[in-house]
Amino acid sequence: MDYHLLKSVKKFDEFYKIDKSIRKNWERFQMGGLNVESVRDEIIHSWNRSKQNGINPFERTKSPSMVLHLLNEKRDKNRILLDAAVPILQDFFQRNSDLVWDLVDPEGTVLETIANSRYMQEAENINCVPGQNFSEASIGTNATGIALMEKKTIQVFAAEHFVQELQPYVDTASPIRDPFTGQLVGILHMTSDKNVVLAHDISLIEMKKNQIEHGIGTRIVDENIFIFKNLFESIQEPYILFDNKGTILRCNEAAQYVLLAQVGRSLFDVLGISSIENKWDKNLLLGMQELLRMKDGSEWKIEFLPYKREGTVQGGMAIFQKNRSIQPIINKPKKPTRYEFSDILTQEPSMYKVLQLSKKAAFSEKTILLIGESGTGKELFAQSIHAYGPNNTKPFVEVNCGAIPKELIASELFGYEGGAFTGAKSKGHKGKFLLADQGTIFLDEIGDLPLEVQVYLLRVLEERTVLPIGGDRPIRIDVRVIAATHKDLELEVKEGRFREDLFHRLNVIPIRIPALRERKGDIPQLTRFFLDQYKEGLEPQKLEPEVMEVLLRYPWPGNVRQLKNMIQRMIFTSNGLSIRMDDLPNELELERNRSDKEFTPAQLNNNNQCESTNYLKNQIDKDLLIQTLKETNGNISETARILQTSRVTIYKKIKKYQLS
Repeated sequence: MDYHLLKSVKKFDEFYKIDKSIRKNWERFQMGGLNVESVRDEIIHSWNRSKQNGINPFERTKSPSMVLHLLNEKRDKNRILLDAAVPILQDFFQRNSDLVWDLVDPEGTVLETIANSRYMQEAENINCVPGQNFSEASIGTNATGIALMEKKTIQVFAAEHFVQELQPYVDTASPIRDPFTGQLVGILHMTSDKNVVLAHDISLIEMKKNQIEHGIGTRIVDENIFIFKNLFESIQEPYILFDNKGTILRCNEAAQYVLLAQVGRSLFDVLGISSIENKWDKNLLLGMQELLRMKDGSEWKIEFLPYKREGTVQGGMAIFQKNRSIQPIINKPKKPTRYEFSDILTQEPSMYKVLQLSKKAAFSEKTILLIGESGTGKELFAQSIHAYGPNNTKPFVEVNCGAIPKELIASELFGYEGGAFTGAKSKGHKGKFLLADQGTIFLDEIGDLPLEVQVYLLRVLEERTVLPIGGDRPIRIDVRVIAATHKDLELEVKEGRFREDLFHRLNVIPIRIPALRERKGDIPQLTRFFLDQYKEGLEPQKLEPEVMEVLLRYPWPGNVRQLKNMIQRMIFTSNGLSIRMDDLPNELELERNRSDKEFTPAQLNNNNQCESTNYLKNQIDKDLLIQTLKETNGNISETARILQTSRVTIYKKIKKYQLS
């Protein structure tokens, strides 16, 4: 913020010159002069308003302060403001008592004053004490009065005050706002003698104001814990925060795209439901749920939650959730995707962040690049992003760039005219980009795209047109591109296998999907899901705890896809309702031992230790195993530790030697 625009004294070596100039302009104004020079517009406008309000600049009428019981009522009404601000101001006052601090409510009433004894006496002499009103209508031009009128931080210096007895001072005022709704909750007012240097520091009052707003925010969250819990849990669903007149104060991107909501619009106009406005007028709306049908046929459940401050309803929050229980309306287009974000199972914070970013990206037309190892679910994310966005009924066309022969990839992507080459269809062929017009094209394994085709793709992304092979007229398209790769494209660029300009075109919104070994907390949930999904008409099977321990320790190089296939195999080979250690595939043990070297080298001292561990594992004979089991009272984990092998190996040896 350029604080110089908010004050008159910008350099203290010009202090007396400015003081004298303002004084002359003030005198000229009071004598009816209209040609006032070098006075800020905010001050001139305030002087005119003060004059219109009948304020006497020479002998201010000392209006009586508010009676104590009414003042206390106002203090109670503004308790959050006082509780947040007073400790902050008192703490500063202990270190510097040259300043007077006032807390003022939105009507201009002084609620609290923090000052030393000398300034308090002066304040009482000019009736600037708690209970007094600092609006322009009461005391003429002053910082608080202008801040209330213009809703911004302002400083008023010396003779800029309309009333003469206030001219020995410089005062600064800054609006304090509800940090969530932006509504005015009060004014922070700072004043002192005009020659006190610190009193001219606007950045000081801004800093204290920000601290106070933070404190207010903390208290408001405590008072509205339910509404904020809903907000944080559904942050990517449409939500609208509105005041007690129904005016929209804040809304997220989802609400802007889906509902065309905008700050300042009426909630009732956005929703187009007059019955809601009637219920609002009768205070029947808050706490209720309504159904809203959109033009595309989708229905949304709307929950209205009251937003309170100081125990008083200041407005509310409308939280929108798609009503998935209803049947599609007649002629409603079918979604072209199989998956939605609800199909992505996770309890890991790292995945929650990826989901939030993906949901936000769903409402953007910018190119998305999904980065992740094979089996992490890149296709699942691509389909979910399309399904979540505003064009979810439009085409979703998937292309695996690594599965199409090199000589056919260009014609598959961009199409061709009839007779364009030997073997071409006489009527030509629509390419994938044209099929995806108005929707989304998903370019899977983009890192496998041949260099000669990359040039063509770059031109399509830049010009938003497609020229079919053999054609002479470009066709304009409107397609959102989602690309995916398991490769390190930056490395591919360095080694000349991928164009750098195309990489930057694709990498506008990069979304990295964590490998399963980076989100092992999801393995139990995913395992339960797959066990239920592939139970083949039987009761869902359970895993013995030892089996789950192996699954949690395994590094899963094939990620979720490998876990799914492994669960299917264990279901097939198992007998009964439990999957036991005996049902573990042999390669799971072998892969886990190999992965100890690849993925967790910190657990091993050196390669010699690995070799010695494998040697000991193979040399565990029956007698040694029996003796160690006796010493550990049958504790498998302790036995494995002593024999320097895994629990899986111990179980296999027990089975081999037929020990019970």
